[in-house]
Amino acid sequence: SSFKILIDLVIATLSRCSKKPDGILISLLVFHMGLFILTVGQLSFCSHCISQPKAEDSWIIEKYGADAIRWFILSDSPPEKDIQWSDVGVVSANKFLQKIWNLNYLVANRKDRSKDKKSEEKFILTTKSFINKIDNSIKNFRFNVSIANFYEIYKYIKDNLDDDISNKTFKDNVIEIMKLMIPFTPHLAYESLELLNCKNINEWPKIEKNITEEIKLAVQINGKTRDIINIKKNMNEKEINKIILDRSKASKYLNNKKINKVIFVQNKIINYIIPTNE
Repeated sequence: SSFKILIDLVIATLSRCSKKPDGILISLLVFHMGLFILTVGQLSFCSHCISQPKAEDSWIIEKYGADAIRWFILSDSPPEKDIQWSDVGVVSANKFLQKIWNLNYLVANRKDRSKDKKSEEKFILTTKSFINKIDNSIKNFRFNVSIANFYEIYKYIKDNLDDDISNKTFKDNVIEIMKLMIPFTPHLAYESLELLNCKNINEWPKIEKNITEEIKLAVQINGKTRDIINIKKNMNEKEINKIILDRSKASKYLNNKKINKVIFVQNKIINYIIPTNE
């Protein structure tokens, strides 16, 4: 039956765990493996319908793998909405997972760099911030949000491959991200973790609650963006004003100018309205 297949899939995945998994992991495995069963072989998924995968659709699994299909299903929409099957979507998922594998290969074979403290701290902070976001979205069953964050952190890691960050720091943080992928793509995640010589594969990443996340804020003068600055999330207007006057490129437009009005949208923009004839 479909139920037996589902249980067999869950057991097969959990058998790789050396320690007892928590309820969140089991729930996620049951959820997405159930969707996998219900979706393959039909063009759309309805939570009220149960159907066996059709034999003629097995080529999809053979060609792209179960990980890619799970990834597509979970990225398509929130759990409460119907899933619209798309071969193109599965192909796209497969291509992205191949990029993840390639990235892990590059990290595993990365030449060590001289360590720059500021670059390293920023890399660790950003990675921990994504770890928190992904962990939180998993706990809230917002798996499509988790996957959106995986896309973002993939780009961030790839963009920083050549930065002055030690191999140990780089590898340790990538390992933590790959652990988060285990419930989504267990085959790829375990293979990647083995490639990275991870010694504690089944330990969930440590979640640090008091992380100050950095964001980008647009600095505008009369509605025109003059600079984009990095600030700590949820900073107030007074703190941001000081940063802008001290080190922003926009400060030259404000020096010795009368500011008629300041439009401040926290974590998004700050717009200074000054007389145009000055």
